[in-house]
Amino acid sequence: MPWGEQIPPAKVVAAHLHPNKRIRLGAVMGGDHWFRYDNKGNSATRFADTAREVQPYLRGQASDHWAKGPLPDTKSP
Repeated sequence: MPWGEQIPPAKVVAAHLHPNKRIRLGAVMGGDHWFRYDNKGNSATRFADTAREVQPYLRGQASDHWAKGPLPDTKSP
């Protein structure tokens, strides 16, 4: 955190990161992408349906992102 607070990795949530440092699977450079679960299938399948939609992006983009390490702090306030 900007004020020096150390947060254990298991407790980090998206709100702890500046938006420019958050991975956005499926987004083109500088864009945004959302995986919706509120409008899929029925209440019994919507989370599994969304997970299936996310999987190809995890295989194709997440490993590369994590291998690069932290993003440069170019736009944070």
